[in-house]
Amino acid sequence: MRQTGKAYRDARLVLLVRPNGLEVTRFGFITSRRLGKAVVRNRVRRLLREASRQLCADMAGGFDVVAIATRKAVGSSYHEIRQSLEALARQAGILGDGS
Repeated sequence: MRQTGKAYRDARLVLLVRPNGLEVTRFGFITSRRLGKAVVRNRVRRLLREASRQLCADMAGGFDVVAIATRKAVGSSYHEIRQSLEALARQAGILGDGS
């Protein structure tokens, strides 16, 4: 993914995007051990999953998206995570202007 995809970054997330040749957009989430213990990593992963689920209806199909959480994502609210994900998806060109 890193070799063939394009990366977009902000303070909380790194978003890797590449076309997958399918009609659906697939998501993957990476929360490193550097973020903290399992409870912390799982919370960040749950927030990412929910934010991507909310934005999925407005996203173009046919992409593989990997969201990598940074240390700033720890302790961030759902709205901050969603804002970051939405801004990066818009920057990547996979999110329409409808949201």
